[in-house]
Amino acid sequence: MTPFARSARPARAPHLPAAESAGALVIGGLAHRYALPGGALLALDGVELLVRPGEFVSLVGPSGCGKSTLLRLAAGLLRPQQGSVQALGVPPTTAAAAHAIGLVTQQPGLLPWRSVAANVALPLQLSGARRESAARVGELLARVGMSGFASAYPQQLSGGMLQRVTLARALAHRPRLLLMDEPFGALDELAREELRRELLRLWEREHVSVLFVTHAVREAVLLSDRVVVLSARPGRVVADIAIDLPRPRDDTLEATPAFAQLAAAVRAALASNADRMEAAS
Repeated sequence: MTPFARSARPARAPHLPAAESAGALVIGGLAHRYALPGGALLALDGVELLVRPGEFVSLVGPSGCGKSTLLRLAAGLLRPQQGSVQALGVPPTTAAAAHAIGLVTQQPGLLPWRSVAANVALPLQLSGARRESAARVGELLARVGMSGFASAYPQQLSGGMLQRVTLARALAHRPRLLLMDEPFGALDELAREELRRELLRLWEREHVSVLFVTHAVREAVLLSDRVVVLSARPGRVVADIAIDLPRPRDDTLEATPAFAQLAAAVRAALASNADRMEAAS
């Protein structure tokens, strides 16, 4: 075996705790700054956040409040400058190396020269799980309603179909923590409704913990166990609202008084923070 072949062998994934005693995602005193030509920009300041095992938590807030930055820190794509982030009981980089974190963004990021099946199989192939690949890919495509499109290519799919494939790819390694950054933001309302239903079904089956970033208040209430509201930049947690609605849920829930009351509470938290920022300016 050549030296190059030895270096190309997939690294063994680190061992993770069997259970997250403190939480699936635990963030404490988190602050993050970006260096700009005119000086540092404080994006997040003193953020405290807990996602319990198996919980679905949505993160809402005004544009530019640091929601995506927080998600990148949780995924291990950025390192905390101040405070702490623990994913599944370990630093996010360790959890990501163990394939225990799934990430879904607004842009699908599928490789155009690979088929749907090949795109979903890519994480498994990169980690050396080729034997599991075919069966797992077939299972995932069935779960997201894309079984008939395994041989199709990304350019042949609609926006909603692309996000289904992206979700399947993120679930390839059976992650224990799923991070979703406005995954339905670019879709029309009908496609969003369909994918919300599919996401809820997948979440109930996979028993995965979810942190879901969205601008849509009603979407956050429909999906979540809790909705966390961030202030305008620098992002701080200004409200943590429990969504005590029965499950399983579907779109008919939006017509109930209980749903309307919770959506109003989230909007009130957003509006109250906007009023404080306006007064301070």
